[in-house]
Amino acid sequence: MSRPSELEELLAFQVKATRLPQPERQLAWGAAIGRKWVLDFAWESVIDHEGQWIDPLAVEVDGGTLTNGRHVRGLGREDDMVKDAALVAAGWRVLRVSETMVRGGWAVRWIAAALRSTYILDPKDFPSSDALRKTRKAARRR
Repeated sequence: MSRPSELEELLAFQVKATRLPQPERQLAWGAAIGRKWVLDFAWESVIDHEGQWIDPLAVEVDGGTLTNGRHVRGLGREDDMVKDAALVAAGWRVLRVSETMVRGGWAVRWIAAALRSTYILDPKDFPSSDALRKTRKAARRR
């Protein structure tokens, strides 16, 4: 089992600070189809505000997207696509986020929207290219 990255730890902190239901972390998944994937964050059993079960949610944090890392190159990217397809085929919803999306606070807002049917999306929840660029520049200065 892999260890959570610093970026995953940041998102876990944001989820806790937002008082969202706590996910399972580093969940082994895919054995039923002969695969050994690890889900960064998994909400398998969640009940919404109306007492209804909602489809499970997997959140994958893709590091290295700005530095030509594994998640954006060749077979690494294709393996991520196969993993996402298997999850969707099994009834999961999949949210894949980058460092910029986590640091900018967008990822946790999208998770909240997926877990709470009363959450109303706001245009600021979907950053423009300029907003993403500014967040990247700010992260590089740290």
